[in-house]
Amino acid sequence: MIWIPFFFVVCSAVVVVAACFSVIPVLLKVDNLSHWFHLALVVLVSGCPCVLILSTPVATFCALTKAATSGFLIKTGDCLETLAKIRIAAFDKTGTITKAEFTVSDFKSLSPNINLKNLLYWVSSIESKSSHPMAAALIDYARSVSVEPTPDMVENFQNFPGEGVYGRIDGQDIYIGNKRIAHRAGCLTVPGIEANMKRGKTIGYIYIGEELTGSFSLLDGCRHGAAQALQELKSLNIKTAMLTGDNQDAAKSIQEQLGDALDIVHAELLPQDKARIIDEFKSQGPTMMVGDGLNDAPALAKADIGISMGISGSALATETGDIILMSNDINKIPKGMRLRGEVIGK
Repeated sequence: MIWIPFFFVVCSAVVVVAACFSVIPVLLKVDNLSHWFHLALVVLVSGCPCVLILSTPVATFCALTKAATSGFLIKTGDCLETLAKIRIAAFDKTGTITKAEFTVSDFKSLSPNINLKNLLYWVSSIESKSSHPMAAALIDYARSVSVEPTPDMVENFQNFPGEGVYGRIDGQDIYIGNKRIAHRAGCLTVPGIEANMKRGKTIGYIYIGEELTGSFSLLDGCRHGAAQALQELKSLNIKTAMLTGDNQDAAKSIQEQLGDALDIVHAELLPQDKARIIDEFKSQGPTMMVGDGLNDAPALAKADIGISMGISGSALATETGDIILMSNDINKIPKGMRLRGEVIGK
């Protein structure tokens, strides 16, 4: 497919030159000029590359259709060309490499003045306003201990991508998120609880005003076949990377679960950090980003190819992506990469 435009230019020039040679008999005043004129027309018609040029969009259309039926929705034909050149594939962690099916392993109040169930009620009510997978886990946990959230009671809800959320309920200003949320709450001391928590967990903090009043930890696991999908990409000479906003321990735990499937791991990233790293990767070669959330949108937009997880993905990520994975099976990504090789090679 790549060489067809070049071939079209060369072929057209050759055909025109060949047709010009048919004028020589006229200049030499040979007999049977109609025969030579007929030959010139034959050369022009038979040498026209129109059929070849028409075959290009047909081949692209067939490839896009085949990809779509397998759940790999490619928005434009140009993406097929770009896929052929990808050298680095970067993945978000939560909801992309992992299942985003969090379970709460620990939830506690750190203030003697705050009742645990009251704290859980406030947190679950505020998190009911969020679409993050961690929010769903906290809500389910609250209901499992007979605490029913009331999101309608939450005022001034705010979402801080890569950090956490804020809401006001029962006269309390509450911040919930990772250790970066401390600065939003006005606390200058970064919490040091993580070092005492078990490795591999995602740690969350709860602030009421500037005071650290609670913490929680969550567990998540890798998607089935994630390691295989990453290894297949590596077999195509594509370097693999994981970009996550989660803590270093949680990132390292996932890396160990995947064996040697990941070449590069970056943790504790804000959305703009992910976009910056994608820019750095692009200096090494064409780069693909795979993500599902609001935090991934800047990186998806920066990458040469952005792939959005269609089922679990946010609306912004889906809109930003060049390709939509219409399932949570990331094994379809290397299959889509092989499809582009088959089409471009024809």
